Order: sequence, then C-alpha cells, then structure tokens
Amino acid sequence: MIQKTYKTFSSVRIYKRGFTATIAVVIFSMSIIAFILSLMSTVSFYSDMVSKHELRIQAQLNAKACLDTIVLMVIKDYFLNGELVIYEFGCIANIINDNNGNISISVNTKFAGVNAYGLAILSISDNDVKVVSSEVK
Repeated sequence: MIQKTYKTFSSVRIYKRGFTATIAVVIFSMSIIAFILSLMSTVSFYSDMVSKHELRIQAQLNAKACLDTIVLMVIKDYFLNGELVIYEFGCIANIINDNNGNISISVNTKFAGVNAYGLAILSISDNDVKVVSSEVK
C-alpha cells in the first residue's frame, strides 16, 4: 500500500513566512547600510570643507606676506623686474616694471593644494613709493 503525503496549507504558510521574514531583514539591513554610507559621505564633505577653510585662510595670509615682502624688495631696488620665488611663503611673484615709475606685482601662492592670488600696483615718483592698490584673493 502506497501512502501519499500531501503538504498541508499550514506548512506552506510557515515556509512563506520564513521567506518573507528573510527578505524583510535583508531589505532592512541594506537600507541601514545605505543610510550609514550617506551619513559618512556627508560627514566627510563637512570635515573637508572645514579643513579647506583653514587652508584658504593660511594661503591668503601667505599671499599677503609674500606681497608685502615683494613691495619691500621693490622699495629697496627700483629696477627689480621679472619672476621671483619666495620659498618660505610658497609663492611665485611676477614683477612688471616699466621703468617710468609704474610697477605691477602679481603673486600666486600655493599652500597644501589651495591657491591664493595677490595683486599690487605701485607708483614711484622722485624718492616716494605709493601703493596705488593691493588686494589678495
């Protein structure tokens, strides 16, 4: 005599509940991982923004110091012309002297991957040197 076994409705329902619970746990854990990754990227962006802000301030201070140093060098030497590098401030200065009393100084400073620029225009007449304009960006 051969006996047939049939799955009852309750055993099929238990199997489906286990599958649904497993899928629910997987979806829940994937959503938590996605939330944590987005939170980590936001924190990383914020910390990078704060550190770059400090580096921008330092680069601008270096550019200002470099510009002031170059102005002092021009006051000492009226015929200073061309490109000049000051390694202490990490800057490259370009001095354009037309030998008629007008001197233009442009400064490019690089500090830890952050650039700052400066520009100054000097006017020389007799024994007097005037800074017409000076700005650092």
